[in-house]
Amino acid sequence: MDCKKIDESVVGVILAGGKSSRMGSNKVYVKYKNKQLIEHAYLLLKRTGISTIIISGYIEGYKSIEDVQPHLGPIGGIYSVMSSLSEQTENIVFIPVDMPLLKASLLIQLLGYAHDYPAVYYESYPLPFVINCNKKTNKILLNMYSQLPKGGSMKNLLYNLKAKAIEVPNELSLSFMNINTVLDLSLLPD
Repeated sequence: MDCKKIDESVVGVILAGGKSSRMGSNKVYVKYKNKQLIEHAYLLLKRTGISTIIISGYIEGYKSIEDVQPHLGPIGGIYSVMSSLSEQTENIVFIPVDMPLLKASLLIQLLGYAHDYPAVYYESYPLPFVINCNKKTNKILLNMYSQLPKGGSMKNLLYNLKAKAIEVPNELSLSFMNINTVLDLSLLPD
């Protein structure tokens, strides 16, 4: 399901600054169905109706924001992006680069809850998630970032934000399969 254009105050971010150590090469360039994972993620955000898309981590050819301090995981990337965006940004949709089966309808559903909660995600899956950009969420994120690398998990962030967990429809649980290894890639449906 494709969506009409989303409000300009919503930004889509692809988390792509990881080391990809289990994959053995940079995951963003790994191909699934003749497209690199970065292309799958970018097109997913476009299909969702988001026009402003940023890559967390440097990928040539894309609008990117590099981590303030590399190798601090998703929290480091989220902090770097949020501290770089303008005050006009109301919500940010964060997706990982390594979930090529993710569906636009799932992101649209998260956005539907975005104005009611500081953050929203799917139960048992800390990514993707939507976060409100405001002083309170920025303060929580800054506090967690200052404590990295200790205690900087996505689960801790979502807990500290008092994020809303949305139930995943059973038929869509495969959408959350992430690709960390060559074996994971081989298990994706053709």
